[in-house]
Amino acid sequence: AEDKPLTNLLETSKEACESIGAMVRRFYLAINSETSTLKADKSVFTIADGIVQELLAEYLYAGSGKFREIVGEEDSSNVNIKQRPYSVDKLSVPQEFEDLIDTTRDAVVALAARIPEGKFRDLTIFIDPIDGTREFSTGKGTQCSICIGFAGADGIPVAGLGDR
Repeated sequence: AEDKPLTNLLETSKEACESIGAMVRRFYLAINSETSTLKADKSVFTIADGIVQELLAEYLYAGSGKFREIVGEEDSSNVNIKQRPYSVDKLSVPQEFEDLIDTTRDAVVALAARIPEGKFRDLTIFIDPIDGTREFSTGKGTQCSICIGFAGADGIPVAGLGDR
């Protein structure tokens, strides 16, 4: 496994998505006008979008020099999942989800330890935290995915995954 670092990165990313996915399925049942909003471009934004991106970008992939860059669809989001009460931009995260978020965050942090420093410095990561947010937010989102792509220093894609 040591001689296949990209495969290991994908496997770790997939495990993180599976942990996060269990949380997202719980969010799905609670998305409403208090947990979602319209962005300036009129696309839908939910607490799930912000929290999933935060977990991937700031907890799984973050670290000094781990990657060249992390680009996410929700980069402008202000997510607080460190201090209760939790929030995503101006949306309040229902208290009933705080323990679930903590457990998921802890699982993602444990997985992050498997990503070696410096091994992927040439890779850029692209994150779409909830592909299909409009469907997700209207209760028609059983086919929504977490999408993660990896590109080399030349910008050419080298790997990716979509997790439903």
